[in-house]
Amino acid sequence: GPAEAMVRIERLKQLAAEGKLKGVIEWVRDFLESGEKLVVFAHHQKVQLAIFDAFEGAARLFAADDMRVRQDNLDRFQQVDDCRRIVCALTAGGVGITLTAASNVALVELGWTPADMDQSEARLDRIGQKNAVTCHYLIARETIEEDILELLEAKRRVIEAAVDGEIKENASVFGALLKRLAEKQMALEDV
Repeated sequence: GPAEAMVRIERLKQLAAEGKLKGVIEWVRDFLESGEKLVVFAHHQKVQLAIFDAFEGAARLFAADDMRVRQDNLDRFQQVDDCRRIVCALTAGGVGITLTAASNVALVELGWTPADMDQSEARLDRIGQKNAVTCHYLIARETIEEDILELLEAKRRVIEAAVDGEIKENASVFGALLKRLAEKQMALEDV
């Protein structure tokens, strides 16, 4: 059933994320040579920690951190020039947080709705932001992530086209992903 499928899909997402960690850390390292600040969003704790641990002096916004720890990390990222990266949980770093010290955001893992992704970008694109915000999607090729990103982009186009506003903005791509995976499975069985 759908619950079983959800568990399997989460596992595939986690494997994709863990498989690209080395590449992600190298990408972040290269980016930091620009001297600019960077906000990194990830979903799985293991992935968040691996990226955080790879960089000395990084700030963090993790779901498990209490409000005071979060605020201290936030202040350090926003105010200290040398603190050039902050690793955030997709959920913890979401609503009500301002990260305008950076104009670059890297999404290591994807959410289920276009709104999840926009929410991350919106943390940087607030009053006080002096630059255009650039969003970098760090996607593992030929994994479930490519399917999810394609579906999210297609859904975003539908939302933008729905001038009458009747389409629910938060509709998840989970159902479409299930259908796509089933079709791929059938195609494999036909071979």
